Amino acid sequence: MRIASLIKSLCTAAAATVILAIAPAQASAQTSGACCVRTQNGTVECVVLSAADCRARRGFYRGDGTECTATTCVPPVTGACCVPAPNGSTACVRLTAADCTARNGTYRGDNVACTGPTCLPPAPTGACCVRSSTGIQCVVVSATVCRQRGGIYRGNGTACTDTTCAPPPAPTGACCVRNASGGVECVILSADQCRTRQGFFRGPNTTCTATTCTPPPAPTGACCVRSNTGAVECVVLSAEQCFARRGSFRGPNSTCTATTCTPPPAPTGACCVRTSSGGVECVVLSGRDCAGRQGFYRGDGSACTETTCTPPPTGACCLRDPAGALRCVVLTEERCTAAQGTYRGNGTTCATGTCE
Repeated sequence: MRIASLIKSLCTAAAATVILAIAPAQASAQTSGACCVRTQNGTVECVVLSAADCRARRGFYRGDGTECTATTCVPPVTGACCVPAPNGSTACVRLTAADCTARNGTYRGDNVACTGPTCLPPAPTGACCVRSSTGIQCVVVSATVCRQRGGIYRGNGTACTDTTCAPPPAPTGACCVRNASGGVECVILSADQCRTRQGFFRGPNTTCTATTCTPPPAPTGACCVRSNTGAVECVVLSAEQCFARRGSFRGPNSTCTATTCTPPPAPTGACCVRTSSGGVECVVLSGRDCAGRQGFYRGDGSACTETTCTPPPTGACCLRDPAGALRCVVLTEERCTAAQGTYRGNGTTCATGTCE
């Protein structure tokens, strides 16, 4: 009995030892890690759970052996990602940069939202000639940007080369120049080249023909010439032909009419003439007619007024005669001054002592 009881005790102790040895192994098999779960107030918190318990709480298991830190449950940064769709178009989805790359998408940047133009293709670009502080330079931009910079857009897909922004060659045209023999010939030149050769430029893109440099006929007009009978007649001539006949050229394209060669009326003005009663009156005459009536002509365009023919005031004028003696005569101040005399004043008379 004693031996059987001892054996039973030993067996019980061995079994207990086996159970204790197995228990830690089973416990270590149930590993844990950080689990991000949503709380009752809607926030996300980190707790250390097994993967099964994390799933049971609808959490996000971070992996065996992970720990809870301040950033363990912070959601990863996402942004707009343009991914190709099966139909060939491009769709915009919010992904992390890594997920976007994995889906062969184009990541537009952290926190960039998907909007209408997010995944539109970029505007085509081309060479743009813009003015800078050093002159004209070529940059590759879109047509809109080129226009905003005041440049000249060369077209989609064009590249900048040494000649992209070079100024175009000057237009050429027919130029009439004098040759070595003194004649006139037609050559194709630019306007500057034609001017340098003292030629006459016919205009951009003009061509040389048989009549390009033929001088145009001289313009003609009315010419008043004296005929063999002494009368004045009107004929249509060029200015050179009119001058050769000592005529009066009325201008290019003028025509002969009944009055073309009628001499214009002589200018008239105020004329002071003596009347039959011995007085003086003012009449408007030409200078020639005024002289014919022995009048005093006041000048072309002068008019008759109340004072036009009033005689100017006179006074004593002291003059020296050829012998050097002083003598007194009544003159106007103007005539006295012209005779180098001394005018004594309007209304003065010659009396004894006036010129002493």
